Amino acid sequence: MAYLDRDGVRIYYEVAGGQNGNLPVLLSHGFAASSQMWQPNIGALSADRPVITWDLRGHGRSGSPDDPAEYSRAASVAARVPPAAGPSGRITDIRVDDVG
Repeated sequence: MAYLDRDGVRIYYEVAGGQNGNLPVLLSHGFAASSQMWQPNIGALSADRPVITWDLRGHGRSGSPDDPAEYSRAASVAARVPPAAGPSGRITDIRVDDVG
C-alpha cells in the first residue's frame, strides 16, 4: 500500500509481483469503481510480471481534488503512477470504461 502526491492530491496504488524484467501492467478501473475490482485477477496476472493497481482521483483510497476539472486528468496521472515500473519506466495500461 502506497501513496503518491500528484498536484496536491494523494493517489493510492499497490504493486503485486516482483521486478523480474517483464513489462509491468497498470490496471485502471472505471468510473465509480476502485482498484479493489482487480483483486480476483491479481494472483494470475502477477505470476510473471509486476502488476500495479491504483485508485483514480476521487475514487477508492485516493484523494479528491477541489476542482472538478481535475478529475479528467486520469491519463496524465496514470503515466506517472508507476515508480514500480522499473528502470525502463515502461508499462502496459489496461483500462475498464463504463460505457453502455
